[in-house]
Amino acid sequence: MSIMISENKLNKLCLIYGNQQLLVEETIDSIIEDRLKGCQHEWALERFYADELLKNKVESGKQKIEDLLISCETLPMLTDRKVIRIDNFELVKKPKNNYENNNQNLLYETVYKIIKNPPENMWFVFTSKTIREKDFSNPLFQNIKKTGLVKKFTANEYF
Repeated sequence: MSIMISENKLNKLCLIYGNQQLLVEETIDSIIEDRLKGCQHEWALERFYADELLKNKVESGKQKIEDLLISCETLPMLTDRKVIRIDNFELVKKPKNNYENNNQNLLYETVYKIIKNPPENMWFVFTSKTIREKDFSNPLFQNIKKTGLVKKFTANEYF
């Protein structure tokens, strides 16, 4: 007898990180699969890269923070749910001063709002290759830990 997990029980926020890339990717794939069962992934999965979002230059094909905002405000066509994946999550931090990087502040504020109140029918998967908890923004990390899922996959490296 299989037990169905209701979609409401699936964590809306997941942070998967570490230097064990294969385990990280397998876990992410499994999380996305659980949330998008029966959906066309091409319609229901969007992927953003924090390093791209933080670039100041406007180039065609580059991701912009506005794209992330629009993505969080609209459900995809042809499906009732969506997963948004943001890679290089350790780069999402509050700037030390407001003059430093406007994009950095905008990205941080956007992600902070998402984490505090995730949109209905949307799940968020944050990924990072970092191995230390302290590399993340503490307020973002603590909020995800409080209401979501945090998984770390690291191997000790000895030189």
